[in-house]
Amino acid sequence: MENKVGVGGALALADLKRADPDGPTFLFTNSTTAITNRRTYKSLPYEFDKDFRLVSIIPACSPPSLASLRSGANNIKQFVELNNEFGLNTEAVQFKGEAPMWTDLGGDVVDLGTGSYGAASQIIQAGKGRPIAVSRKRIGLMPDVATFRLNLTPI
Repeated sequence: MENKVGVGGALALADLKRADPDGPTFLFTNSTTAITNRRTYKSLPYEFDKDFRLVSIIPACSPPSLASLRSGANNIKQFVELNNEFGLNTEAVQFKGEAPMWTDLGGDVVDLGTGSYGAASQIIQAGKGRPIAVSRKRIGLMPDVATFRLNLTPI
């Protein structure tokens, strides 16, 4: 087993694509390498759907998305409406881990962050960010926070 980091998993996938086909090789990764990188980078040294075969999905918990206080949004619907009203061009920002992302969200540098509940809870408790959505289903720790399963125009 080898842990490879860098560019949202793109370096690991590039190495995997170049690897000698000397037996089965498995990649365990998050959705960034398969989904987010396509929208973040103009070119990648791999085409996920062509170069790799998905064999399993391991569902994660419903990570919360927090809005910065500066955004003024209290829920995901308001966040989307504010983006649409002002014609904002929302784009993904890559961080070297969750901690710097939450620091920037708490400091009003970025307006939206999604990650683990454990890390997000520090921002919530400090009053520096507001939970506005969870990814798949409501969680007991945030029963009043909606899911992304709303009928909204994509951000």
